Amino acid sequence: MSTGAGLVAAPVKRSPSGPWSLASGRADLLQNGTQAHDTAWSLLLSPCPELQGAQAYPQASLVYGHRVVWVGSLSADGFCTYLQLEYLEQARALARQKEVSFLLPAVLQKLSYGGPVLRILSVPDDTLIMIREDGAIYFWSPQLKLKRKKQIFGKSRSGKPRWATDVISMPQFNKLIVGTGRCELQLYELSNLEPYCQISSLEATPLKLDYSFLDSDKCLILYGDDQGCVNILFLASVGELLRIWKKMPKVDNMPNITIQNVITSPHVNYIRWKVHGDWVTQLNYCDSLKAVISSSNHEPTALVIGTTDAPIMIAVVLSLGGESLEASHLFFSVLLWASGTLLVTPDAIQTLGLLRS
Repeated sequence: MSTGAGLVAAPVKRSPSGPWSLASGRADLLQNGTQAHDTAWSLLLSPCPELQGAQAYPQASLVYGHRVVWVGSLSADGFCTYLQLEYLEQARALARQKEVSFLLPAVLQKLSYGGPVLRILSVPDDTLIMIREDGAIYFWSPQLKLKRKKQIFGKSRSGKPRWATDVISMPQFNKLIVGTGRCELQLYELSNLEPYCQISSLEATPLKLDYSFLDSDKCLILYGDDQGCVNILFLASVGELLRIWKKMPKVDNMPNITIQNVITSPHVNYIRWKVHGDWVTQLNYCDSLKAVISSSNHEPTALVIGTTDAPIMIAVVLSLGGESLEASHLFFSVLLWASGTLLVTPDAIQTLGLLRS
């Protein structure tokens, strides 16, 4: 059978009912057993730029991509398997395209005057949460319809200003964590943004937050601060801990517990490591790798990847561009992480993301 485009696909044996098809080939295989395995298919594909017959022979079109001359034999079962895999991959590719497709033109939504937007994150019900530096939190639908808005910072009795630095959600416990410029981690009810409790007197200002749910009642709360440190709170019996913190005396109308009192609990393990030579610009916990990735503007420690095991003191010996760095640039007396990796980049890093495949 010639397509007029350099492809010949002719069965040695032909079904009396008419042209061979994928369905008839499979039926023939089941009916005749090993006899069908002896059915050979001669395929000839020549390198030609135009294949006008492709639309008439969909089975043959699957091999048009090969730009070589090939002659061989293929059993009916093997050919059926090949076609099945090809069509399956085409279906998967189409599904992937639908997953990442953009709806254009983009939906625009004007915002009122206020502080800069710090972060936009999503929660399991597809709601988008946006926080501004002045403490204004917006809940949007995927179509950018405003669900609700609230200013979470009220007037402070001390008169000191309070501003937000980052936000992250704890969907398993229906909480929202907000870092503040007054060295606090504030927890709010995710459903109505009512104040729940806060952890105060942190060692430094938390700039970047992350959260990871470990199992039924355990989680990690991570934050990078303005001193270049990565801080990790391992929490067990989270529900019980939150109920205890909720009963603490209030400061500025919010139950308050200091970090010093938090770490005295047997259900809390706190780790603070000096990782960067400048403030942390981004921090992510990769659950599949059990690793924390952080970045900073300090070029020699621009990107650090480490595990959550106990830290060890190490001296870093690296070279950049074939030239060894001076000793003063190599040793910072920093606590890097066990099995950690320090990557030297030619410039500072402002943000990072994880690609899971």
